[in-house]
Amino acid sequence: MAKNNLEVTNKTNLWVVVGVALVIALVVSLITAGITGNVIKQNNNVFGKYQIYTKQEVDAKLTQVYTKQEVAAIITCIVNSPFEGQVSEGETVTIGGRQVSINFISATQVKLKVGNDITNVLSVGSTYKLSDGSYVGVKEIRYSDVAGTVGSVKFSLKPTCVI
Repeated sequence: MAKNNLEVTNKTNLWVVVGVALVIALVVSLITAGITGNVIKQNNNVFGKYQIYTKQEVDAKLTQVYTKQEVAAIITCIVNSPFEGQVSEGETVTIGGRQVSINFISATQVKLKVGNDITNVLSVGSTYKLSDGSYVGVKEIRYSDVAGTVGSVKFSLKPTCVI
């Protein structure tokens, strides 16, 4: 019985420590959020005086590197690539903002239409560079010569991350 009480006390103490750590983390993050972002400028003064960049000057210099839209585009490209999908004969699917359909299919080869591009004949494991620099790759071909069956292709699209 004493052992069970000791285990409960240890677990309670652990949760108290975790709670205190979370409160400290919250306070520290609130304090750091209030920092103005001032940074020391390079000393180009002949008398050895340093100046301070304001938060607005720092933000202006950072936006010269990438705009918020460019950063969002980079993140979206990284997070969303590659796109994977499957398309059957006679249908069009939209993957990664592009319409994909089968132009030709056999047991071992396929031609895909991706947007306005039509690929060369592709087999499983091969890729094709589209006109915008992105790639489409064939992962699987399902095809049967039996009347009434529909072939399908599993593929992936790897967009280019050009800003």
